Amino acid sequence: MVWPNNLEPRFAELRREIDRAANAEPAWEARYNAVNRGTDFTVIPRQQDRVFLYIFQLSRGEPEVVCDELVRAKERGRTSLPKVINRAGRAFGRTMYVGSSITNISSRLRQHVGDLPRNTSALKLATWFEDNADWSADVFVRGFDGLARASLQLLEDTVANELDPLFGKRGGNGR
Repeated sequence: MVWPNNLEPRFAELRREIDRAANAEPAWEARYNAVNRGTDFTVIPRQQDRVFLYIFQLSRGEPEVVCDELVRAKERGRTSLPKVINRAGRAFGRTMYVGSSITNISSRLRQHVGDLPRNTSALKLATWFEDNADWSADVFVRGFDGLARASLQLLEDTVANELDPLFGKRGGNGR
């Protein structure tokens, strides 16, 4: 089969985006305690063309325990908690969630650490993390300047495929 000629410009654009994503250097990065409800994410510097990639990762505890706690929270009727990714035949890793943000990273991280808004898919740790839990988590954040949305999505998908997070969805933002 021969590809229609009108697809070639799109393929060339995709190759450029892949190169940009593969060579993206972070302009800013930080690490925060994800289960400390007092964490101040407003200190993250905002810049016009900056986009963010973030990773929630267990710093203490067993992944199986964390998955069980989330499942129990869902059974108690907590809404809009993230999907537990099927682990059939795969080991439990320490990465909880991989995400990206093209707008307000501080607000997005607060959604993951807090419990609102109810209709947004996020970790919502405040609804199911107990202060006496046997586990803790950190969030790692990287900001990239001038990276297109498509490049950010390629980075997020690549990192998620590599780290195999316990929770969340796979694929494009909101798709």
